[in-house]
Amino acid sequence: MFASSCKEELPDNNCCTCTAPFTESGAGTMSFDLNGTTWSPCNTIDKNGTSPLMSTQRNPNSGFLLLKGQSLFKQGEETVYIQLWYPQKGLVTHASPDIGNISRGQISIEFFANNLNLNQNGIYYSDKNLPFNLEITKLDTINKIISGTFACSMYLTGSSIQDTIQVKNGHFDTRYL
Repeated sequence: MFASSCKEELPDNNCCTCTAPFTESGAGTMSFDLNGTTWSPCNTIDKNGTSPLMSTQRNPNSGFLLLKGQSLFKQGEETVYIQLWYPQKGLVTHASPDIGNISRGQISIEFFANNLNLNQNGIYYSDKNLPFNLEITKLDTINKIISGTFACSMYLTGSSIQDTIQVKNGHFDTRYL
């Protein structure tokens, strides 16, 4: 169970443990199963505030696109980053420094909260030696929409504790600039 929950339901689409529907319309959604519990961006700090949608950052000169989903609650925050270089529709190769100008990506998650599903809070990264699947199902460069699916095993960095987490059934759908 996450530190946040649906006990005090918040405005539309602001449930931390509710699965967002899979869409390809630029809806600004993300969700996935984290060690068997659903994770979605949310904001439980201000129940009258807007539900957080995904945000993006893009550098067209380097071919870099960053997708960010965030959960905010009194105990802390959890942020998911999907980093893409030269995104193209289809399967994305796991990021590696020796790969040139081809579609590749990496997933990282930062947990700075009391998350009972984890042995340790901190930063987890997808590792090219662990299972990884990232697919862009829609890339509309005219309307600037990117959608896709993902699943991966991730490892904890910067800690003496060895911990891995499983991300399954992930999907995202957002607009970018």
